[in-house]
Amino acid sequence: MGYIGASFVEAGDRGNCLMWLELPKNATIEQTNEATLRAERLLMEMPEVESVFTTVGAKSGTVTSQTTAYYAELNVQLVDFTRRELAANLFARKARAYLEERLTGVKVSSVNVNIMGNADTPIQLMVTGASLDSVLVYANRLETVLKSIEGTAEVEKSVETSNPEIQVKVDRSRMDMTGLSIADIGTTLQLAFAGNTDNRYREGNNEFDINVRLDNFNRKNVSDIENLTFINNRGERVRLSQFASLSEGIGPSVLERYNRAPSVKVSSQVVGTSQGVILRQLDEKIKTLEKPMGVDIVEGKITRMMSEFFVDLGMAILAAIIFVYLIMVVLYNN
Repeated sequence: MGYIGASFVEAGDRGNCLMWLELPKNATIEQTNEATLRAERLLMEMPEVESVFTTVGAKSGTVTSQTTAYYAELNVQLVDFTRRELAANLFARKARAYLEERLTGVKVSSVNVNIMGNADTPIQLMVTGASLDSVLVYANRLETVLKSIEGTAEVEKSVETSNPEIQVKVDRSRMDMTGLSIADIGTTLQLAFAGNTDNRYREGNNEFDINVRLDNFNRKNVSDIENLTFINNRGERVRLSQFASLSEGIGPSVLERYNRAPSVKVSSQVVGTSQGVILRQLDEKIKTLEKPMGVDIVEGKITRMMSEFFVDLGMAILAAIIFVYLIMVVLYNN
């Protein structure tokens, strides 16, 4: 194993790969769609590509999907392997470089697809802790260490902290005096910015969502939000500025939890080496990292299964040797 390396289950070649486009955080869904159309045209020019299925404004995971205006996902179906020279994992890297050269201001990521039809991520580590700030600090260090190991590629965190946001800090004593609750405030703010799509417009056999929310003109800056009005339990109108303070800041793009604790997933692809070799080097380097108090690292499912598999395999080989020895003792009485 020290010579040939070790890995769990190779993804193989299913004839397709996943690609993600990420535009600047302030990009609209229309700008994302325009960049995605250019990417589709470029991909269809490549002889290895048969078709492209695109989702604009969302980034899907293995279980859930995240609605984000500046993201787009492309599922690229390749021609039969007898008609192409590159395997799917190598084509994914080639296509990524091809698009990055031709799409200005767009970050491109690509991964192979495993036997289950999901994105193949051989290296996954979950950083968990009591405080999101300490988790992010250690996740950044872990990401830097992982990038320094030869054979890693597409190293990234699941949570980024460069997302501009307006932070609303509620004074609970003043809020109670107005007759409002946190639930009332949250529901109204969500309706004002995300909207409500309970109603639909039907035309023939087609249905279209009707999204009811504030016009862009009324939610452009902090002062617009401060003047948002709420209806309390006495039917009175109350402005947000009367019980809350607002400020502009930078926050995480998404909140993740593992066993009800804040978490960040650090993942990487493997190129030119084996999963086991990278994990051994990573374990050695992690020992030298300064870890904040209360922060832990949990191995991803594939990494954990590989470790358990080789332990079980070693036990099986040892048991086989013992049984063979006992059988020889019985047969030859020696």
